[in-house]
Amino acid sequence: MPSLEIYEKLKKEILNLIGDDVLDDDELFLNLISISEDSRRVLNLAQELKEKGNTLFKQGHMDDALEQYGYAQLILARYNFVKENDRIEFLKLAICILMNCCLF
Repeated sequence: MPSLEIYEKLKKEILNLIGDDVLDDDELFLNLISISEDSRRVLNLAQELKEKGNTLFKQGHMDDALEQYGYAQLILARYNFVKENDRIEFLKLAICILMNCCLF
């Protein structure tokens, strides 16, 4: 089982890798997500963005794929997953997205 320390470390690493500079509209969206009480919906949104990025990558739209992966990473890094099962899903999804980004 991943520890809380590993979870927090990966969240910080994601923000270090992708930065946290976003447009005002995106900031509002990310703030709304960060205060959500439905962690499953947050994970599902990040998963959907990852899958959209995968589709764009397969179509050869590399910049658009990276944008989708970046949004998914920001959502994951900004949300505080409290339940251990959610942190496990976070780790799986975050690592998958980071690996996808390494393809570029």
